Amino acid sequence: MVKKNTQQELDKLVEKFLKEDWSEKALGALEADYKEIFNIFPDPLLILDPETGAIVDTNDKACKLLKYTHRDLITTSFGSLSCGEPPHTEVEALRWIRKGFFEGPQTFEWVAKDRENKLLWVQIDIQRFVLKGKDRILAAIQNIIKRKRTVEVMLESDKKFQSIFVHMVAACCFYEIVYENGQPVDYRILDVNPSFERITGISKSAAVGALGSKLYGTGEAPFFDVYSRVAETGRPASFEAYFAPIGKHLHVMASCPEKGKFFTVFTDITERKKAEETLQQSEEEKTILNQIANIFLTTTDEKMYQRVLAVVLPMMGSKYGIFDFIGDKGELIMHNLTGDVWNECQVPNKSHFFPSDAWGDSIWGRAIREKKSFYLGGPFRTPEGHIHIDCFLTVPIVFGQQTIGLISVANKEGGYREEDQELLERISNNISPILNARLQRDRLEQERKKSENEIKEREEELTAIYDNAPLIMLLVDDNWTIHKTNVFTAQFVGTTIANMVNRRCGEALHCAHACDISEGCGFGPSCKECAVRLTILNTIETGISHREEEVKMSFPDMGNQREATFLISTKKLLIREQPLALVSMQDITERKQMEEGLKKGQEQLYQAQKMKSLETLVAGVAHEINNPINSINLNARLLENIWEDFMPVLKNYAANKPLKKYEGLPYDFIKENLGQILKDINLAANRIIKIVTDLKNFAHPSDITDKKPINLNNAVKNALRLIQSTVKESGVHLALSLENNLPLFDGNYPSMEQIILNLTLNALQAIYHSHGKIEIATGFDKQKEELFITVSDNGHGIDPAIADRIFDPFVTNRQAEGGTGLGLSITYNLVNAHNGKITFETAKGKGTTFKISLPLSPNKKLSKILIVVDDKKIRDLLKNLFDFGTKRHFQVQEAANGTEACIKLGTFRPDLLILDLLMPEMDGLEVCRVIKKQPELANMKVIVLTGFPEHPKAEQVAVIGFTNICVKPFKPEELMRLIDRLLKVNDNVMMARNSAS
Repeated sequence: MVKKNTQQELDKLVEKFLKEDWSEKALGALEADYKEIFNIFPDPLLILDPETGAIVDTNDKACKLLKYTHRDLITTSFGSLSCGEPPHTEVEALRWIRKGFFEGPQTFEWVAKDRENKLLWVQIDIQRFVLKGKDRILAAIQNIIKRKRTVEVMLESDKKFQSIFVHMVAACCFYEIVYENGQPVDYRILDVNPSFERITGISKSAAVGALGSKLYGTGEAPFFDVYSRVAETGRPASFEAYFAPIGKHLHVMASCPEKGKFFTVFTDITERKKAEETLQQSEEEKTILNQIANIFLTTTDEKMYQRVLAVVLPMMGSKYGIFDFIGDKGELIMHNLTGDVWNECQVPNKSHFFPSDAWGDSIWGRAIREKKSFYLGGPFRTPEGHIHIDCFLTVPIVFGQQTIGLISVANKEGGYREEDQELLERISNNISPILNARLQRDRLEQERKKSENEIKEREEELTAIYDNAPLIMLLVDDNWTIHKTNVFTAQFVGTTIANMVNRRCGEALHCAHACDISEGCGFGPSCKECAVRLTILNTIETGISHREEEVKMSFPDMGNQREATFLISTKKLLIREQPLALVSMQDITERKQMEEGLKKGQEQLYQAQKMKSLETLVAGVAHEINNPINSINLNARLLENIWEDFMPVLKNYAANKPLKKYEGLPYDFIKENLGQILKDINLAANRIIKIVTDLKNFAHPSDITDKKPINLNNAVKNALRLIQSTVKESGVHLALSLENNLPLFDGNYPSMEQIILNLTLNALQAIYHSHGKIEIATGFDKQKEELFITVSDNGHGIDPAIADRIFDPFVTNRQAEGGTGLGLSITYNLVNAHNGKITFETAKGKGTTFKISLPLSPNKKLSKILIVVDDKKIRDLLKNLFDFGTKRHFQVQEAANGTEACIKLGTFRPDLLILDLLMPEMDGLEVCRVIKKQPELANMKVIVLTGFPEHPKAEQVAVIGFTNICVKPFKPEELMRLIDRLLKVNDNVMMARNSAS
């Protein structure tokens, strides 16, 4: 076996050569480094030519071992160092070299001979690497003569050991540690004696060769921490433990004969342990029963149940427990779970109370009804969110002939035994009379409290009717000072009754005008005309009552004033000869707002109806305009043709009468301009036709379900064409940033145009200054596979008061400018109809940005390609080809080696893998083997790149089923044709992608 540190140093040496920069400048420094490493390396080293086996270089330790000079050794070959006896021949040596070159690192034992023809047993580790641009083999040699002799001595002593091993009364077992990545993870049984079979009940054939984690069915190797420490450190260990898989107590001694291996001798001490436990349990049981009795006597509240559980659970070796009692109505009351159970349980609508009709066939329900204990060993199928239960033991608490409670325990490691059930039943029998007395006392106490509570509730009910009347109620004097108020008033203000009494009415109610001046209520400029104050004073002075008169008050609200509307009623009272006014005020602010909102809604509905009529009018006008425009268009073309035919005639005529004018225009002017005039008429007619068509499309409601592949940029341009004159007149600068080569998506053209129109017009209306700017951008998020549109303005921003409702119908703060509040609501619905999402960001005085995200349809998803090439230049060339060199749209990721590729295969899941064959670390052949073993990657297509198609690995790749091989250098168009064929890109999709660009 290769020493771990030697192998690690060998790997580091090869890694250094592999990663070295072999430029001319670095060669000298590398030569010195590499010689230094050879000289300090702890083992003899040879560098070999993989073709001939010739020794290219060596270190001093190899020369010393083989008794050659450096010069003599590099003139010979690796094969000539063999002893010559099969299988240690020169031919076989060359075969090992070739195997290391083509199949990876190799380790083998060999009989070599030194220069004096003395035979040497050696272990050789060979590994392929590149040195100065040439393939080489690095061979590390270890002298194993001592190890071979040790094995022979061990074989002699093994016979004596086997005799003792077989006849021992104690169980004996020999193990070796199993390592992964240099760390101990398990152990394997190498041999057992007959006593092992007798004590464990496991046969030698089943044990030998088995892993500790598998043999006993425990999922992990028993006592692994102890055993691995013994095998690693060589220090013996001795311990006693209960071994659940065989149900026995064992005394175990472990020792280490050599590193990585250990030997155990164990005896069965179960009977001795049982005797000790029986004596100990008897003493513990007496102590526990005394503790429980003391808890019942000293604890007066429900914590008594939890304290009892705290005593019982450790003795039962249980993680969870429940101590329940039966209520007056026969229900099971579970107030008394183990402290952390209630928090750990995530079952929705959980309850402490379980009526008898809800018990069903549960084991605790059966325990109550049948008055006997039940045990289940699990595993249990518990509801989602319930704590995990491995095993469960429940025992009823019976007094006389009636079950009065239940005590249950759960999740004892290794499960419960018969003696556990008997112990819990004894505890239950001792608890029974004490619990019964406690429950009787609690019932009497509850009845007394119930009577007291009923009396108190009647008193509170009368007070509550007055205090919680749903009105502001005040008793006010002629100085407008409050003498009495109710709870509702204090809650309305957000203070206490005590803070309101003896204060002036406006101050107590937090009137905005009272808060504005230091003198307080009644002294502000608005106080003289305060309707509330005048109404109250009028009642006190004249005795006239007022009934539900509408008044208004202002309240401070985040730096502004909020106005509220009340119905005030007043009546004069004489209390202790002092005239007072009884005032009630009903807040009708929301009702007034609803009335106003309804009125505005009616107006907006009327406006919407007018818009509908306008749509009908536009459609009719468009129809009327089309007929004369068609005539103009046709006649203009006819006149163009006539003019071309008439030009020679007019030319001859003008030659005879050069001074003749036609409608006041000379011949030269007509010759130069009339043809263009006729063309301008035709262009103007076509422009009118385009405008009328756009108006008709806008006015006519489209069927949102009528979707087809559309280009988002075209929809933006068409929508802006309709309002180009409006934008121009506004003086607002409109900037477009439309991303090229957007994929098509299934959408409704008129609806998308309306979305863009609504957002653009909203942006125009939000700008009140002279430097207005609107930016409209489109793009594609490859990660989310979503198109997006953003419309940004530098206007005044959205009012925070309506920001959370702007997509609701009829919500607007521009009623005075004719706003209906329907634009954003319609936009929101149209976006939803495209399975999209609309969001916005706004800042007061800085503007607003709306963003619309539109997901691609499932059949328009991008093909995913993973490029795995170690040469970054080739990776960049391929990635640029997919990103910019084609009109196709792919989602592309890249990896620099096979290891990175295997990681991304599990997360990215490409449709196509472009894979370089020859790479350092993990090459293309190894990646193909990984793919072959994964059924979930069966549909993935693979293109293998190689500049060496005759290489053996290229043949192996083809043999295992990967036949799409592209030879470097390749033409991009040929590669794309192969990709299209593999991904089955049909002509229709290709045409759609091309049109999208």
